Amino acid sequence: MYQFLIEKGKDYEEATSGWKVAGDKIDETVAEFVHNQFVSKYNLTTSFRDLSVRDRTKLLMECEKAKITFSDEDEIDNAAIISIIDYCGEKKVSYNLEYKDFATKISTIISEAIKYIGNVFAKANMSLIDLNAIIMVGGSSKLLPLREVINKEFEEKRNIKIVYPDKPQWSVAEGAAVIDSVDCQYELNQDISVVMSDGTVYPIIHKGSKIPFQGNPVTFGTVNDATSANFIIVDDKENILDRITMPSKGFIGEYFEISGEIGNNLIAKISVVGNRMMKSVGEKQIEVNQLSYYCDISEIEDYKFEIKE
Repeated sequence: MYQFLIEKGKDYEEATSGWKVAGDKIDETVAEFVHNQFVSKYNLTTSFRDLSVRDRTKLLMECEKAKITFSDEDEIDNAAIISIIDYCGEKKVSYNLEYKDFATKISTIISEAIKYIGNVFAKANMSLIDLNAIIMVGGSSKLLPLREVINKEFEEKRNIKIVYPDKPQWSVAEGAAVIDSVDCQYELNQDISVVMSDGTVYPIIHKGSKIPFQGNPVTFGTVNDATSANFIIVDDKENILDRITMPSKGFIGEYFEISGEIGNNLIAKISVVGNRMMKSVGEKQIEVNQLSYYCDISEIEDYKFEIKE
């Protein structure tokens, strides 16, 4: 999820927030439910966890079809028929999946996903009252249970416009193609810093750094004889991005080098190398994604994004 604004020809991501759960998780959740119905109906002895790759793949494909079917409001009054030939030793198995059961099984996933809208506003230090519209893109945005919650929580309760493009999956590809057509170079829209012992921060990667970025190492030392050195990585709104802990002895001549880089995949890599008397004693690296960026789109003169009533 992204919080963004367009200002003076530049498209700014104010903050991003995401979850490593998507359509595949929904398919798996529904598949486990359907498999358990097969177990009861056909007296199967194989658990969902122990399914063969072949049987699991066939079941997931059928459940994905059901998910797509239930993305059409005209279809929710009819059960989606899950039918599989040669499954767990049975010649044929079938189950009529009702929409209400489908919606119930994925309700927890939907609830967790909704939380990330609040997360992205917290990261941007903004309030929902600052929001003009929510644009729903990507395949999962077609899920009716998700749309029902989004419409209720944001459109009905807060009068925030919800935009559903006709082709939500295509909209993602179209936007990327438009940006690429003007050879837009992404720039970081936030500092990435390490917290010092006195609470101040020292930037490792500065806002405005052009991507790809390769920074020079920055050297830090310890101030006591602690057995570990803890590095807290934050953004410019003091949101903690991650932590790195390195072994430390507090010896004279011991120091740590921190460096950062961002590749074309827009994921930052922060590395810490421990040194004693010029000898490396270990290295740790973290990856930081869901960072915010901006790019100049002022050259796009003939492209308009319209919000349809």
